[in-house]
Amino acid sequence: MELRVVVPPNTTATIHLPHDGDEAAPIVAGSGEHVFTCAFRDPADDPAPPAPPARVP
Repeated sequence: MELRVVVPPNTTATIHLPHDGDEAAPIVAGSGEHVFTCAFRDPADDPAPPAPPARVP
């Protein structure tokens, strides 16, 4: 996956990229243009969402 970011002057942006395994630290980017790349899993490979809790009458 490639993510292109433009951060306005005199500001910063916190970037959270998708990851596998351990928790990835967010990236703080200063003003300007930035390009980030990372591996990305196909959404079809995502685990099934948990079933909603049963309702009690």
